[in-house]
Amino acid sequence: MLPRRYTRSDGHSAFTDSERHLILAAETLRAGDTPPKKKEHGDKAEEKISVFWRVFGGTILSITALSVISAYQSLAGGIHEVRTDVGHLREGNAEFIKKDEFNTRTTSIWNAIKDAQAVTPSVTVLTNKTATLEAQLAAVEHERRDLCRELLQLRERLAKLEGQQEVKPAAAKIQPESGPK
Repeated sequence: MLPRRYTRSDGHSAFTDSERHLILAAETLRAGDTPPKKKEHGDKAEEKISVFWRVFGGTILSITALSVISAYQSLAGGIHEVRTDVGHLREGNAEFIKKDEFNTRTTSIWNAIKDAQAVTPSVTVLTNKTATLEAQLAAVEHERRDLCRELLQLRERLAKLEGQQEVKPAAAKIQPESGPK
């Protein structure tokens, strides 16, 4: 029970402060003198708990709580280490290439690709011309081979004709001498 607070208007109280304190102390002692009421169910519940659990229950509970707290601290420490490592990796990866430098390089690459796409029609035309020239070259090469064969055949005929021509004048010289006079 809370003590009553007196204001200045309650100045004509029947008890002084020391008397009030004395009454409170006496009432407290009187309440402590009376034995507590025994509960039949409470005694039986206490008797049902074994001696082992009465003696070691608190110890086991403390050990369990300590192991849970240790596991939590270990887990929190591991998480902190992982966060630290990830932070270091991010710092290391950030130094690989700067964003502005990357954007500049990417822009230049895209411009080169666009220029290459603009050249594609002229490359197609040149490819067609090259194919035509290759076909003409193949035809000329075939004609050259044919002409080389014909030239060889003509040389062989020429050689035969020259060989026959040399034989005929020698035979003509021999015939008049051996003929009738």
